[in-house]
Amino acid sequence: MRTSASRVAVAQLGARRHYAVPLAFWREGLLEQFFTDVYLKGIWPPVISCAGRFLPVSGIRRLSGRRHEQLPPEKVTAVWTTRMIGKLRGPATARMDEWMATGENFCRRILAKGLGRADAVYAFSSAARELLLYCREHGLTGVLDHATAPQGAEMKLVRAEQERFPGWVCAETESSVLEAYSRRQHEEDRLASIIICGCSFVKGMLADTGVDRDRIKVVPLGISIPPEMPVVSHGGLNVLFVGSDGLRKGIGYLARAARLLGSSNIHFRAVGDLGLTSQGMNEIREDIKVLGSVPRSAMREHWAWADVLVLPSVSETFGLVVLEAMASGLAVITTTSTCGPDVVRSGVDGFVVPPRNAEALAEKLDWMASNPVLLSEMKRSARSHAGDFTLEKYGRRLAEAVRGGSNA
Repeated sequence: MRTSASRVAVAQLGARRHYAVPLAFWREGLLEQFFTDVYLKGIWPPVISCAGRFLPVSGIRRLSGRRHEQLPPEKVTAVWTTRMIGKLRGPATARMDEWMATGENFCRRILAKGLGRADAVYAFSSAARELLLYCREHGLTGVLDHATAPQGAEMKLVRAEQERFPGWVCAETESSVLEAYSRRQHEEDRLASIIICGCSFVKGMLADTGVDRDRIKVVPLGISIPPEMPVVSHGGLNVLFVGSDGLRKGIGYLARAARLLGSSNIHFRAVGDLGLTSQGMNEIREDIKVLGSVPRSAMREHWAWADVLVLPSVSETFGLVVLEAMASGLAVITTTSTCGPDVVRSGVDGFVVPPRNAEALAEKLDWMASNPVLLSEMKRSARSHAGDFTLEKYGRRLAEAVRGGSNA
């Protein structure tokens, strides 16, 4: 099984990570071809941009982002699939069924077009199996980006949360679709020469399913570092939660921590589609101000408001919001079930605590509220340390991992 590469074909549905993966291989001289479903070239970027001015439709705005000015057009091949533009909604089982069907169709269409001179293929979980099988049969390096956690293991964690917070979400039962999705993931794990994951937590989950640790490489994601924001005196501790799928991301434990603290000097705010029932939302609102989904362009206001981001997830493929918060000058409290152990220096940039532990969250928040000078130092450290996780450094780490560099 080959475990190194010099010419990489990237297969990616959508504008995931705003094309950071193909861009990384292009910058490092490794990109043979980038295959994706929808990509704007030629006259289409100005046409779509113009249409967006007159038709303020969310689909038009998303479509306008299907390009990257630094990727050479000749290196990009659009492969039409049955997938609709935009995010799939509805029950998880329906989404998984669509992901699997679209992923298989995408892979087969790429193989029909041919991989050129590629000696490696880089593909993402649930849209990789057929490509990885081809690599195995033809002596190419198959690289799997585990962009989602192992489904079987994560579902066990989520079901446990449903029992701890009964009535907070509409629980999904076991189904043949979930089993099929897990089987597809397991098959991709088996076929891959190299598995890339964003954090040590996912690496551990994969190893627990029987995947050889030597094939798994941890490559933390990267972000664009925003301009430094002016320091704002809040007259208290402002605590921010950001994310969808609130139960899995531990919003219940943050609400319990807020209740334990009972401090009028500590203010809590949640941003994002929490995906909770009216019962869950009512319980959360007793302790946390819930703002719902906001556009990314409005997040700067919330970063400026907050002193600390709390992401108490029980399972997280990475948790990019952690890096975004640090880059915006916030301290972070997160759990060992996220990228926390890989990017947060506990006690320096914030704290990494065990999952499902409201008491630990309350203790760290109380410390921050009681030590404003030390908290200010922590926020500055977080901002500085975020510079180690730029998109450029992510690209170099990723290219090195696929070239056959040392395992993380």
